[in-house]
Amino acid sequence: MPIDIDRERAALDWYEQRRDEFLSALELAHRTERPDQVIELATSFAPFLTRRSYWDEGEQVMQWAVLAADRLDDARSYARMIDGLGTIHRLQSRWDEAAAEFSQALERFREIGDPIGEARTLSNLGLVLRKRGQAEPAQKAFLASIELWRQLKPSEAQRFGLARSLNNLGMTLRDAGRYADARRLFMDALEMRQAIGDADGVSRTLSNLGQLALREGDANDAAERLMEALEIRRGLGDQHGVARTGGQLALALAARGEFDSARTLLEEAVTIRRALGDRYGEMQTFLQIAQVARSAGRPDDARSALASAREIADGLQARLDTADALLELSDLDAEQGEDLNA
Repeated sequence: MPIDIDRERAALDWYEQRRDEFLSALELAHRTERPDQVIELATSFAPFLTRRSYWDEGEQVMQWAVLAADRLDDARSYARMIDGLGTIHRLQSRWDEAAAEFSQALERFREIGDPIGEARTLSNLGLVLRKRGQAEPAQKAFLASIELWRQLKPSEAQRFGLARSLNNLGMTLRDAGRYADARRLFMDALEMRQAIGDADGVSRTLSNLGQLALREGDANDAAERLMEALEIRRGLGDQHGVARTGGQLALALAARGEFDSARTLLEEAVTIRRALGDRYGEMQTFLQIAQVARSAGRPDDARSALASAREIADGLQARLDTADALLELSDLDAEQGEDLNA
């Protein structure tokens, strides 16, 4: 099945047009203590809020949904809603909160014997563990998720979940320098995502393949894959994805000596990150700007970008370890480092 960006974009736009209505209905259902309705509306609406990076609204909606499930004493709904809250916190780089919420969800899914929920949450937890630098536990979580998905009856939902976990495991293997294994997993995930018409997933895996190619020294292949991924992100109206993928593409273009094009993409990424209130992402983008400026022989611009990154890092006290590690990679006297937004 060819990916249908227009159909996926139309679905997102439909929710966008009714965003205020959904929020009002959810608030009313919460205020008037109608937990069943809160969960129903949150289940439908929260994925849209996540995709469009409405994180404050998403957090509020999922908090209401968690309370609603707790009132109903519904273990499955509680696990699903707390997993959704964890996703919102993960996307905000609030790793500790996300890890705690995913752990709660995982415990509930296992108690009630829900392998689909368990597989999905294991993959979510693995993403947090990877970001916290816990590579081995992250790999174990992804492998356990893959095993569960493979035990389930084939369906579109099963292929969707399996492809996601394969893609996520590929990232940890790429981090470990196991490039051939990572490429195999990415290609398997890409084939599945293309087969089910998952435009968002196709873009993510193309981006991962592009970053892998850049690490392997093939800037042309990296740029081609990242350009395709960015085109999908723009088509979906995914601003967070545009900023993230644009930053990755900028590094590939810089590796080809296309510094002006790289700088344009990074300026756009900074603007988007600020509009979204994504301080962690903004810090990463300034590190990319420093990397590109250094490669272009502009040490003053590189120092300025690093100063901006450090200023943001100083305000992210909960994430200073991660920030400091990234800043270490950006030593102006070092050779061009790896992709800092991997």
